[in-house]
Amino acid sequence: MSTLIDILKIFMFTPGIDGHQGIPGLFWGLPGIGKTTMVKRIAEHWDFYVKLLVGSIHDPTDFSGPLIVQDGFSTHAPPDWCRDTMDAQGKPRRFLLLLDELTCDDQRQQAAMLGLCFDRRVGGFELHNGVRVLAAANPPEAAAGGYPLTPPLANRFCHVDMGVDRKDFTKYLRAGKSVNLRTLEPVRAIEARVAKTWAASRDKAAAVVGTFIDRQESDEMLLNMPKPHTPEASRAWVSPRTTEMATHVLAGGWMFDVQKTPEGTDMLWELVAGCVGAGVAEELENFVDVADIPDPFDILAGRVKWRPDPQRPDLTHVVANSCTNATIRFFDEQVEKNRKAALSIVDHLARLLVGGGFEHDIIFGCGQELDEAGTLRHKAVTGAKLKSLDGLFDAMGDMFDVIDGAA
Repeated sequence: MSTLIDILKIFMFTPGIDGHQGIPGLFWGLPGIGKTTMVKRIAEHWDFYVKLLVGSIHDPTDFSGPLIVQDGFSTHAPPDWCRDTMDAQGKPRRFLLLLDELTCDDQRQQAAMLGLCFDRRVGGFELHNGVRVLAAANPPEAAAGGYPLTPPLANRFCHVDMGVDRKDFTKYLRAGKSVNLRTLEPVRAIEARVAKTWAASRDKAAAVVGTFIDRQESDEMLLNMPKPHTPEASRAWVSPRTTEMATHVLAGGWMFDVQKTPEGTDMLWELVAGCVGAGVAEELENFVDVADIPDPFDILAGRVKWRPDPQRPDLTHVVANSCTNATIRFFDEQVEKNRKAALSIVDHLARLLVGGGFEHDIIFGCGQELDEAGTLRHKAVTGAKLKSLDGLFDAMGDMFDVIDGAA
């Protein structure tokens, strides 16, 4: 059960893509093991309003709402459950949409769910960013009138296999519950941790995954759709969408310090595999294990002494990118609140890049990122006239000379 709680923390509290909260997760397992019940019980303890939706008993048009005429134009009225995403005062509430029996949905119903599962869109109605979406499914051969998932729908979820834990079940039989909900971390404490640590975790994960992809010789580690009508096409497969999802899952696992299970399973990497497939996840895990990346703020503050290893240019790129991303984010957050601290981190990054033994192409790339983010052109930076930036601009100018010469 502790494993499920870790998974649900990542799925329900990790910031998602495009400003949404949470990672769309799909729990696979045989009928009768309590997938839906356990998820619903824990979510309700965390103060989520849970809406259980079984797609197979709905017409596909139900997911876009009935067509009505409004102000002389036709539009889709959202389904009635959309009202429940708001509380009695009309404010967004913690809301979990739990799609049950997903493999009982035929292809028309699955197609109607595409916008709902990932984009949180119901017809023309946008659900608020706090709405989470999870799903449960039996293998098609074990479902009542089962259908395999279509590749587009499968590619919108992080897939997790659930089984039966005998100890958890016997504990449930004796005590009437499989987990003492009072021992769970309070929802406000979880949300406070996310607010404090998410950005740094996300910067690190994005730098790692981005560098991993850059060093590949082909695009197969970024896009590799299985053949249609095969079992693999209904499960996790790598695409730019699931790669970004895996980046958020990896950052969420680091943020919540997800550990191996008592049986030795590394649940975090199982979840990454649930996004992009086992092959890509294994390659990425090997890359991360070798990289052993320090915290970018520790490097920028000088608490960790780090210099590029000529034998590991990939690691050098990761560190440079993570420090640059951390600087941009910190500057944007603090420049109006604490200008001195905001300027200080820009100064530290410039000194690190110029005096830290980085190659000119890396310095140039990081400088470009700073410029495109507007950091270098911000009035606070131009007005401060930081001497360290003179060295950064000189290094970038040298790289321009190299580019011009090559041209």
